[in-house]
Amino acid sequence: MNPDDFVEIIRGKILDENSKIYADLFDKTKIDEVTDNNWKVALEVYNGLDDRSKSLFLSFVRQVMTDTLSNLFAILDGSAWLEQQEDDFVLSHTGTKLNGDLQNIFLEKEE
Repeated sequence: MNPDDFVEIIRGKILDENSKIYADLFDKTKIDEVTDNNWKVALEVYNGLDDRSKSLFLSFVRQVMTDTLSNLFAILDGSAWLEQQEDDFVLSHTGTKLNGDLQNIFLEKEE
């Protein structure tokens, strides 16, 4: 696996699959079956939207996931640091270093 493959797999697993899961959950979940208050509020908002606004809402959810992944890749690449981090992260697979340019690869794929 190389860095491009890794980013594409993560992108597909987290962004593509979770975007579909969220769309299904928002479309099919009955609000009276929800016990989590945050989820209930999100469903109330979503259910009050017209079809175009629902699509925009789901696009926003995907954008939040995109930003989160981008930030994680920046930390793994060493372009952003965590509190108390003393050294660079090294992410590898079968001896091949993966991190160093993950955020750039990811953002290029998202354009």
